[in-house]
Amino acid sequence: MDGRTLSGKVESSAGGVGRNLADCLTRLGANPLLVSNAGAKEHAQALLSKMDHMDKSSIKIVEGARTATCIVILDSQGECPFLIGDMSVHDALYPQQVKDHEALISEAPLVIIDGNIPLETLDFIFDLCSQLQVPVCRKCQRTLDKNYKFF
Repeated sequence: MDGRTLSGKVESSAGGVGRNLADCLTRLGANPLLVSNAGAKEHAQALLSKMDHMDKSSIKIVEGARTATCIVILDSQGECPFLIGDMSVHDALYPQQVKDHEALISEAPLVIIDGNIPLETLDFIFDLCSQLQVPVCRKCQRTLDKNYKFF
């Protein structure tokens, strides 16, 4: 941890909790709606190319943004002492982007939310789902410096 380059092994996989859940549901024969953002650079194309079996119509490409990326560091025992995540593209996921899909959300048996979106958008989704009487499951993870706590 002194700034030198250490020898290791690098692997890449498509991810994101929401994307992974939508992928699994699609493979099980469901037709989930994944409302998300991606950057306009090469990482987005690599990610989207791994999603050809899924409905990608509600993924917004944000010009000038980086696609969300997470680097997980594993030690020799396979434990994760830390990870580095760049989720800033999701800061541009505004309530209107969710509202654009209100008709589909109203028919959903369940809405699943990843917490890497603005608090304003989280609040909007909770309020909308409450009005529509659609159950919500949330997986929230925010950096400690923002003082968000979800349980």
